[in-house]
Amino acid sequence: MPLLNGKQVAPGEIDPSRHRFIGTWRPPEPPVELGIGFFLCRCSREYSFNESAAFDHWQRGHFDEPQYVDIERSTP
Repeated sequence: MPLLNGKQVAPGEIDPSRHRFIGTWRPPEPPVELGIGFFLCRCSREYSFNESAAFDHWQRGHFDEPQYVDIERSTP
């Protein structure tokens, strides 16, 4: 989920004419197992859960989220 002004929003809420991309945000820790035994990355790879695989994927940026802010219009 992308971040808009610091809050998670649905991807459809991002409007390039009103919002500026400022970079990506990485969660402070890789995902943790929720008792399911595997996780699905946004790159479409499914992994049997182990901390090493999750950490490697997190370290490569697979869980980074795009960040946007409102474009401030200057008035003449």
